[in-house]
Amino acid sequence: MGTATVGAPPTFVENFNIRLTSQCDKAKARTLTKKLRERDGGLLGVEGLTLPYSDSRYEVACNMLRPDVGSATAIQNIVQEWVEENRKETSPTSPCGSEIELVDTMYRVGTTAEMCLEVLSVCQDDSGRAEHDSRVSEKLRAYLDVS
Repeated sequence: MGTATVGAPPTFVENFNIRLTSQCDKAKARTLTKKLRERDGGLLGVEGLTLPYSDSRYEVACNMLRPDVGSATAIQNIVQEWVEENRKETSPTSPCGSEIELVDTMYRVGTTAEMCLEVLSVCQDDSGRAEHDSRVSEKLRAYLDVS
């Protein structure tokens, strides 16, 4: 028999990632991480890492430890400010003042607080739980392509 350990942080944690384009090098990507991360003066409750992605691209991965304050919307606003600050290309090989694309996509990862609240509201009785469990099972079967 095996052993399992389950842990939970004292508050709900949400995740939000910003995938950057190949026109954004590691040094520039790190400036975004620092602008977002609380320990560097960024958003309250936001932890951030600059991670290599693929095809010479980087991704800024954020943990929102206080999603009520350092929310996905707040992160998106900071990213937009950062884009405006860094939009002008300074490369000697590019025409002076040409605009570059820095952000490929931004997205939430995993379960959000809103999703948890929705499940709690639906599952207040046995019939609600059964209906919810059935929908989850159907989605899992579809995802796994199992009939």
